[in-house]
Amino acid sequence: MEEDETIEKFNGRVLDLANESFALGFGHYQAECATSLKRKKKAFVTTLSDDESSSDSDCEIFGRALVSSLTENPIEEPTKITEINTPKTTHSDLEEVLSMWEEDQKVLNQQQEKIMILTKENLRLMEKISELKDELKNAKKEYDTLNKSVRMLSLGTSTLDEILSKEKVKNDKKGIGYSKGEFSKTKSTVFVCA
Repeated sequence: MEEDETIEKFNGRVLDLANESFALGFGHYQAECATSLKRKKKAFVTTLSDDESSSDSDCEIFGRALVSSLTENPIEEPTKITEINTPKTTHSDLEEVLSMWEEDQKVLNQQQEKIMILTKENLRLMEKISELKDELKNAKKEYDTLNKSVRMLSLGTSTLDEILSKEKVKNDKKGIGYSKGEFSKTKSTVFVCA
């Protein structure tokens, strides 16, 4: 380390040297690396057993051998070994990041306040919608009741008109429907069944 060199620069220089010597001047995949290829192990296990017999007959006497092969290949995704350049941070960079964070916090607080206000407004409007739905239901019931009354009144009016027309004699000066200037010469009484 040189006297005018900072620790950060020294660490960066050491890291560059280590990466360059490890990669031998070029980047390569870990699966192609000679050091990782040596670590892969192969194992062969052979067993021979004359002591145990799985046969029921004593006539079958021969040796059985079991050979198994085990290959250990770890499954790893190839990783490219490259130089790592660490960004150099200064005090002004940290102050800039801090000011940006403070601005973000202010905006975040404002957004949270707006969300709370909108949530309260949403609840108030939902209550208003519920009240209006109840009013609409009551208005529909009242409309149906009035419509039924009007139909009954219309039916009653037509029935009343029919009764009155049967009782009334043309040119009669008495009662509803008197026409001025005309009067009947015959007076007869009409009885209506009830």
